[in-house]
Amino acid sequence: MILIGFMGVGKTTIALKLAEVGNKNFVDLDDLIEKNKNKSIPNIFKDEGEASFRRYEYEALKEAVRNDIVATGGGIVEYPPSLDFLKQTSKTVIFLNADFDTLYKRIKNDTNRPNAIKPYEDLKKLYEKRNKYYTSVADIIVNNDDKLNEVVHKILHLKI
Repeated sequence: MILIGFMGVGKTTIALKLAEVGNKNFVDLDDLIEKNKNKSIPNIFKDEGEASFRRYEYEALKEAVRNDIVATGGGIVEYPPSLDFLKQTSKTVIFLNADFDTLYKRIKNDTNRPNAIKPYEDLKKLYEKRNKYYTSVADIIVNNDDKLNEVVHKILHLKI
């Protein structure tokens, strides 16, 4: 399965728990990119720009699908080849969603997330734009209402 959704929705946390409970292997795309490029995500954005990062993210996605569970970055849907890949993959794509204000509280001023330092209104527009993409590629939508174990239980009991 591939978890998608906006920054701060809990993709990595939920993926880790799903992997642990289900005895599955897991990869976080941001971690894989940092390992492959030997550089932090903020430094990739700063030194090479978002366009380069999105290309690296696409390459990492193609590599990561060998794993049982993949947690993507929030902007994976911003790059058309990644969006197409998500539409065509045989893996189940799960869109984790939450209310924007909840997400904003989790991510504001997080310097490890280059897009999170944007003003509230800009982030809200980004959230709305990306949600259309997430919905277009998702096989399943699950709301993350801060009850980790309930969200994990819900996903584990999906017919996928």
